[in-house]
Amino acid sequence: MDQVQNLLPSFKDKAEALFSAGKFTDALEAYEKIKPYGVKDPRINLRMGDIERWRSGVQDRGPDRSHDGCPSFYEKAKRRWQQLPSAP
Repeated sequence: MDQVQNLLPSFKDKAEALFSAGKFTDALEAYEKIKPYGVKDPRINLRMGDIERWRSGVQDRGPDRSHDGCPSFYEKAKRRWQQLPSAP
């Protein structure tokens, strides 16, 4: 396991703290740095879609979370989630 993989939880915590503080641009930059690890953790792409939705001012959209700027993040998260091995 490489050093970045070991630090991934702290990077995600930092990105989430930025999102919670409403610093969406900073949060998106933090998630961009760990985006390659979204293959193993679809929540990274999911949160990036949430950030795009909030930045665009459509946070009140329905439960499908659809918006012009964020479907690619949500689609990636959906595909990655479907690729994860099923729990026994």
